[in-house]
Amino acid sequence: MILSFLSGSMVMALFLWLQIPALSANGFLYVESFSYITLMILGIPAMGTCWWFIKLIRKERGHTETFGTAELVLGEVSYSFRALVDTGNGLRDPMTGKMVILLDEKGRNRIDSQELYRENRAVLIPYRAVGTERGVLNGIRIDGLRFQEKEWSHVVVAFYDGKFDGYEVLLNQEILEGGLLEHG
Repeated sequence: MILSFLSGSMVMALFLWLQIPALSANGFLYVESFSYITLMILGIPAMGTCWWFIKLIRKERGHTETFGTAELVLGEVSYSFRALVDTGNGLRDPMTGKMVILLDEKGRNRIDSQELYRENRAVLIPYRAVGTERGVLNGIRIDGLRFQEKEWSHVVVAFYDGKFDGYEVLLNQEILEGGLLEHG
C-alpha cells in the first residue's frame, strides 16, 4: 500500500513538474496519449524506485529476523543475551544431532558456574572453520532456547574463547529455517 501511495504521488509530482495536463476522476488518471519512448523514459525511473523500495523493505525485514534477544534456559534460571543468527553456523552435536549455538566469554561469565558444571550437561563439539583446520569447543546442553517468540528444547551451547562484536550469542542457521533440519 505504501508503494502504491509513493508511486501515485511521484506520478502526480512528475506531471505537475513537466506541466502535463491530466484529469483525475473515479480513481483513474487521464492524460493525453504518450509515445512508447515517453512511456519507457517515465517507466524506467518508476521501476527503479519500486525496486529500491522493495530492496529496502527486505533489508529491514532481514535485519529484524537475524538480530534479537536470545534467552537460554538452564534449570530454573534463564539468561538473556544479545544474539545474531549466523547463516554460516551449521554446527551440530555429532552424538545427538542437536543444533549448536556459540556463546562468547563475556556471556559465559554471566552464567552461574554451578549451572555450567551440573552433571550430564558437558559436551565436546568438534568443528572445522575458515582459517582453522580442526578444533574442539567445550559446551553444555541447555534446557531451552527462546528467540523471537519461538522455542527450542534440543540445543547445545558451545563456548567461544573470545568476544563477539555487538552480541554475545551466535545462533545456528536452523533458527531461520524454523527447525526444518531437525524434523527433515
